[in-house]
Amino acid sequence: MRCAAHPQLGPTGNLATLRLSATSADALAALHCRRRHWDGCEISSKSTRSGWGRSWRKLNGRQARRFYALVVLAGTGVAKRIAARPSSSQTRLVIAEKPMVMRMIAEAVGGLKQRPDKTGKLQYFEGDGLLLAAASGHLVNLQQVDWNSPLPIFPSPFKLEVSPASHLPKLNLIRELASRADILVNGCDAGREGELIFRRIIEFLGLESKPSERLWLQSLTPDAIRNAMQSCRPGSEFEPLAAAARLRQESDWLVGINATVALRRRSHIPNTTSTGRVQTPTLSMVTDREKHILKFKPEPYLLVHAAFSAAPGQKYEGTHSTLEQSGSLAPVNWEQLADTWEIGVVGKIVKDAHVDTTENPKPLHDLAELQRECSQRFKLTPQQTQGEAQKLYESGLVTYPRTDSRHLPKDYVKQVKDMLLASSATVGAASALPASLLQKAADGVSQVGTRVFNDSKVSDHFAIHPTEKGLATFLSSKESSVSQKVLGCIARRFVAAFLPASRFRTVRRTTSVDGHLFTTTMKDLVEPGYLEVEGKKAPSQTRALKALPAGTKVSLCKKLRIERLETQPPTRFTQATLLTAMEHCGRIVKDAELKRGLDTGLGTAATRGQIIEKLLTSKLLVPVDGKTASGFLKPTAQAIQLVDLLRGELDLQELALPELTGRWELDLRGIEHSKKKHQSLHSAFETSIRAFVLKIVERAQTCSPFGSALCRVGKHKGKTFEETLANDPVYCRWILSLGLEEAGPFAGFQVFLLENRKDLGAVEVPQAGPPFKSGKSRGKTLDIKVVADDPDYGDSVPQSGPEASGSVVPHVTKRQTKKGALAPQKPQGGNAKLKCGKHIGKTFKKVLADDPQYCDWVLGLKSQAGVEEGTRFSGFQTFLSERKADPQGLDAQPTGQVRSKIKKCPALAADAPKKSGLSKNGPGRPKNGSKDASKLALSAKNIPSLSKATLKEELFSRGLAVSGGITELQNRLFTALSLAARKPHEMRSTSRTQSRFCGEKPPRSLRSRSGSRS
Repeated sequence: MRCAAHPQLGPTGNLATLRLSATSADALAALHCRRRHWDGCEISSKSTRSGWGRSWRKLNGRQARRFYALVVLAGTGVAKRIAARPSSSQTRLVIAEKPMVMRMIAEAVGGLKQRPDKTGKLQYFEGDGLLLAAASGHLVNLQQVDWNSPLPIFPSPFKLEVSPASHLPKLNLIRELASRADILVNGCDAGREGELIFRRIIEFLGLESKPSERLWLQSLTPDAIRNAMQSCRPGSEFEPLAAAARLRQESDWLVGINATVALRRRSHIPNTTSTGRVQTPTLSMVTDREKHILKFKPEPYLLVHAAFSAAPGQKYEGTHSTLEQSGSLAPVNWEQLADTWEIGVVGKIVKDAHVDTTENPKPLHDLAELQRECSQRFKLTPQQTQGEAQKLYESGLVTYPRTDSRHLPKDYVKQVKDMLLASSATVGAASALPASLLQKAADGVSQVGTRVFNDSKVSDHFAIHPTEKGLATFLSSKESSVSQKVLGCIARRFVAAFLPASRFRTVRRTTSVDGHLFTTTMKDLVEPGYLEVEGKKAPSQTRALKALPAGTKVSLCKKLRIERLETQPPTRFTQATLLTAMEHCGRIVKDAELKRGLDTGLGTAATRGQIIEKLLTSKLLVPVDGKTASGFLKPTAQAIQLVDLLRGELDLQELALPELTGRWELDLRGIEHSKKKHQSLHSAFETSIRAFVLKIVERAQTCSPFGSALCRVGKHKGKTFEETLANDPVYCRWILSLGLEEAGPFAGFQVFLLENRKDLGAVEVPQAGPPFKSGKSRGKTLDIKVVADDPDYGDSVPQSGPEASGSVVPHVTKRQTKKGALAPQKPQGGNAKLKCGKHIGKTFKKVLADDPQYCDWVLGLKSQAGVEEGTRFSGFQTFLSERKADPQGLDAQPTGQVRSKIKKCPALAADAPKKSGLSKNGPGRPKNGSKDASKLALSAKNIPSLSKATLKEELFSRGLAVSGGITELQNRLFTALSLAARKPHEMRSTSRTQSRFCGEKPPRSLRSRSGSRS
């Protein structure tokens, strides 16, 4: 249908025709005849996918005005921006992953107003039927659990939490805007993690019922954003991707927390045992390399340098390595030969090969390659490089950085060529690259083929490259800041990718003198090609040797130079080389199918740097020379011990191998790309993960305690017994030579050395003492083994008197009074501290007051078969036994407190003596005027008048916790008094209120604050 008055406008319903053909005058004329000819005309929108417009809409009201605005602004950038905005019939909320991305979307769409939220600290954008809000990465994560929870830990369902809590205002803003929107649009990064961020947000806010769409952003250029806005897809199409993302997160959580908690509970080393699907195999690679280095035995060899002259002006140097002829029957004395050979000794050329080779430009950057280059050139850590690349991305200077692809899609050919041509036309004399080089790169875009443009090798994101704005910024600025240096790396690699290959001439010549072969290798640049980006040019006169036929005679023109060298062990990992090892870990896997699952390596491009940073933070890896960015890394003793435990006693080597990641990744990809079967695949994967977690927990709980096989004193403190034995046998012989009294804290190490003394040769074993006549070590001799297994046992023997201990007393007393390694020890009283277990470092009295159930468990260890467990707590067991037999003990506490503890701890309550006949108040009651009488005289009415210090004193005397605010302390004391006043029949009450207050109302001052606190 055409306008009768203005046929030059073409069909009035064709939006594209109007935008291309209408002029401003035509548009104004069309507006003038609106009522006569255009009312009711229908238009066709080409942007009809996913609800961005309707196929045929009436030109009425706001839609008509919007259409006329398009006509007036036809052919301008404003028209394109208005066309990218959604229809006003439905309001959409786009949730971007970062605030910077939100602003770039707003600028590309145009016509949106920036508004503050209620707090005035956050911003969002609002326009015609469109709302824009921003997250900040993972706002919502899986909720952490109490590390003291019983194993295995299987939350059902998984609970979510905001982490950190400072993100709550952002979620509140998203909730408020979502209530005004009809459709939610996922504008997070295109990939598995971006899908997870959006899904967790709507799950946490309870917005699953709202319809959703996916905005798939590969680049943040204005044109790319507008194109993506016009081609959104329904969120239901991405359900398999979301399922794979959830499974990956939940599986990592389950394996990580169960394995870490299980191993920490068996470890004597607190807070150092950390395991995970990606972290542990990475640590394993470093520990394996370190073991190879420790076991490496260097071999000496000689490198002989000889200078030859073939013709006037033709001189070259050859080298001979004795390593290459190490198997010869008659070793050569090169020192003697160097004195024998005089200048002018004649040799001959055996082989002379001249080969022209080409070297193609390197592929474009992915994140790992960018991190490696920046580490080598600028000494940046992987995390620093990733942070700088993210800043450049958010500034619109480069494309998405967290990618593992090094190729571009085929439809980018024209865009790349136009960008290079535009840059070559605008560069000045001071540009970082000359215009001729940019022109040459533009000409090469159509010739590179699949080396750069390959759809089959493009993942969720394509390779990192500069945007048009980023390339212009690089060309016009100097590389002074860190960000500019990173941008320079990306831009130079991008331009070089479209330049011709570099050409080299390589010479390989072999010269023989008296049967001894000398090798010469020389490589000269003939045509710089892509290396011109780095400022390299072909030399004016090539240094390449001229070709000579085999048999040509040469003469020695200098004396032989002999260099004495040693073979070197494998090089330790740096952060850059460890990134490479993680990326290419599939090379060490033999299974072909698992290799396919590891084609992207351990972790992702975005997480590998974080994994290395975590290993450094947890002190499982340390820099050798203190230089974290560029220095070598080595594992600590705890790291070696952890990997050995997983591969040895626990038989969980799959947790320390990359094959586990390969299997997971294959399963997750199957779920991600399956449209119909992803539910069944989901269930199968979940079942296998649960079985694996159960296996980890079961084996960790049955393994013997570990973590004690470390030297805790001496010059090798912190090193493993094995490492000390291998590196310092002289020191180990000295340890074995120590007598029982001098061994002291080295007793455990002495036991290890006695078991492995074959590695040290014959060493005199210290004389053992006479056997015990009584006690739990009856029949055993007082040797190193007894002292190492139970150091507290010897401390308690003198307390029983000479008659009970017999001839053992002199040995133990001598050990106790030895100065130096062992100071005189007092009996284990309530102020002694635990040296192991979950209450390590706390005094015996505090543990008894805070955790009576734990005390019950420790006492029960004496009667169990687990001798290793019982001996670790021998001193604490003695303390608890004394409390059980004599509640007043050495440092007696008030009777009320002791009874409170005995009442809570069944093992203490079983045989506790009853107090009777203390006063006229009856059995078990203190006399009037005693200290305990004032405590029992307390009532609920005078609790509010007590000071905080008094409250703590009263609670401590009753064996209760003294932490918290004054209101919490008041409630706790009130509850204790109420429980003490309860009658037997009231103990059966199931009502929460009755069980807390026993029918008595709390004082008025506490009623409003008591709540549900105990």
